[in-house]
Amino acid sequence: MPRRKPEHADEMHARIVKGAEQAILNAGYRGATVDDIAAAAGVSVGLLYRYFGSKEALFLSVCRGITDDALRALAASLQDVDDPHERLRLAIEAFVRSLAQESWGKLIASAWLEADSSPNLRALVLERFEQLRAFAEDFLADAFARGDLRADADVERLSLATAILLEGVVARRIAAGLAFDPEVTTAAVLSLLGGVFREPPSSGGIREGTARADSQRAAPPRLEEA
Repeated sequence: MPRRKPEHADEMHARIVKGAEQAILNAGYRGATVDDIAAAAGVSVGLLYRYFGSKEALFLSVCRGITDDALRALAASLQDVDDPHERLRLAIEAFVRSLAQESWGKLIASAWLEADSSPNLRALVLERFEQLRAFAEDFLADAFARGDLRADADVERLSLATAILLEGVVARRIAAGLAFDPEVTTAAVLSLLGGVFREPPSSGGIREGTARADSQRAAPPRLEEA
């Protein structure tokens, strides 16, 4: 029997994961059967089980992919941005916008609901939370090292609070449904997290000083008349 090429296996894996997302969004984790997932993915049940040993294993893969994709998007939003307030704004906007435009919040909420009855899903929920906390800690530690945070800022506690806050935003998205307002939510989160950053220096003096320096360079010195 010919062996599957790696690229074909990756494509099939992604296809099954996508089918699982669709089926679970439609019927919930408990309501979606393996047959439903296979039909949504356009594969046979037997083929599905060759890639994933159980529905739970497949759902774990779905949720891990969601978290990894979200953190990659957050990291990408911060590339080549040095201003600390702008970095914070872009990160929160990216997180909230993704949550508003896509359906991954419902899938994470399904994992929360099943955590009490499934040790594996409980471990996944805790793993996801730790990933968010670690990302926040790296972000805040970098800001602290550059002198962008207040001197009394506790990075460890702030990173824990940030992860709790972001998971609360997911819960708010689920509860509010179509009434979820990304702009109001982003502003609310920034009103809390922005308070731990130092106020940016006034740019007026910098611009004026630069303008004066440019003027001095542009104007050649006058020779005194004899």
